[in-house]
Amino acid sequence: MFWAMNRREFITLSASGILSAITSGGERVEANVPETTKSKKSSISLVRTSERASGIKRAIDLLKINPVSDKDVLLKPNFNTADPFPGSTHNDTLTTLIIHLKDLGAKSVTIGERSGPPDTSDVLKDKGIYENQIKGSFLNQLYISKIPIIG
Repeated sequence: MFWAMNRREFITLSASGILSAITSGGERVEANVPETTKSKKSSISLVRTSERASGIKRAIDLLKINPVSDKDVLLKPNFNTADPFPGSTHNDTLTTLIIHLKDLGAKSVTIGERSGPPDTSDVLKDKGIYENQIKGSFLNQLYISKIPIIG
């Protein structure tokens, strides 16, 4: 069963759940998480540099994993608007990530985005993302706002 809700409904429902948990009389609330994932820890890497491209590559390399080899990859930048960095993902960051993912053996890289309130295609055009596609940085785009809601 799928339940479609808008952002406002999601926030309201989430806030209700949080308030319910807080006021539950001290009962412990625990998510239903499989035992195998409870003990796993995530790795992170931090790199301080003035060279964006080498810093991104170094941060990924420090993780010493390659979860993208021979896989289709969905990459979600932050393009709510076409505002320059830090208001949205820097174009060089996106391009460097795509190129590095392909160097790591990704079969394909798809950019998944849902901008708002501006239209997603307008934001991508204003950010110059289509020019990156023409350069061959990536092949696919997924407009999350255009995915039909099932339910």
